[in-house]
Amino acid sequence: MIQSFLQYIRYEKNYSSHTVLSYQTDIEQLRDFVVTQKGDFDPKKLTSDELREWIIALMDVGEKPSSVKRKISAVRSFYKFLNLKNLTANNPTLKIVTPKVPKSLPKFFYEKDLDNCLEVSEKNCNFEGVRNSLIIELIYQTGLRRSEVANLEDVNVDTVKRQLKVLGKGNKERVVPFGMNLAEMIEAYRVQRDAEVDVVTTKFFVHRKGTSLNPMHIYNVVRKLMGAVTTQEKRSPHVLRHTFATSLLNDGADVKAIKELLGHETLAATQVYTHASFEQIKTIYERTHPRGKK
Repeated sequence: MIQSFLQYIRYEKNYSSHTVLSYQTDIEQLRDFVVTQKGDFDPKKLTSDELREWIIALMDVGEKPSSVKRKISAVRSFYKFLNLKNLTANNPTLKIVTPKVPKSLPKFFYEKDLDNCLEVSEKNCNFEGVRNSLIIELIYQTGLRRSEVANLEDVNVDTVKRQLKVLGKGNKERVVPFGMNLAEMIEAYRVQRDAEVDVVTTKFFVHRKGTSLNPMHIYNVVRKLMGAVTTQEKRSPHVLRHTFATSLLNDGADVKAIKELLGHETLAATQVYTHASFEQIKTIYERTHPRGKK
């Protein structure tokens, strides 16, 4: 049943391989727990009490509420599949209450940090330096996920129309605009790439040998370059993505438009940035207003 579910979400629902692996790990963890407790695992006979025991065991070993919530979500999806395919009428997740997850506001970079980062990296004019500077600016101007940056096709980067065609989560395509200065950086990178990289490739970002960059390489580039200009602990591509969204919102962009640019499934996922902006405003007030200073 588990393998059938994994094939369903991979090939029918078009979930990413990373998501499929995550679901597999969570459900197999539940299976192993039940086997340890009962001796066997039968999804048709699993009770809500047994599912609660697993959740309690997770919390007892220090699993974060967010991790437990994700694992419950995986099991819910598993049972929705089993019910949909008439493999069982049982669904122990219906009586399960998901633990509350403390809301944390998204981290973001200050504009001066990004300016300093580009100023420092622009001094490195070799191929890797030009490419890495472009990675920072591209994510900041477009809000792409690191996987989307790694998988960006060269043909989908249009400097005439100044737009990117992006294949996002669930193989959903979206078009993201960008500014003139980014278009100029892209053209400069292409000139250097085409002159120094011998192997022809369809990917936009590549190594000197012509192989495409993977998401972890994108992560390492951002973390290293931003680490030179800020002491902030979180320095990931996702923080750059948060910075993109927060900057748009602070300058008056409609939250629905930001949702489309980010490729979010629901508006709820985007509305967290409205809270982030309010916290910014509150911080500025407390720092600058004579009656607001701490």
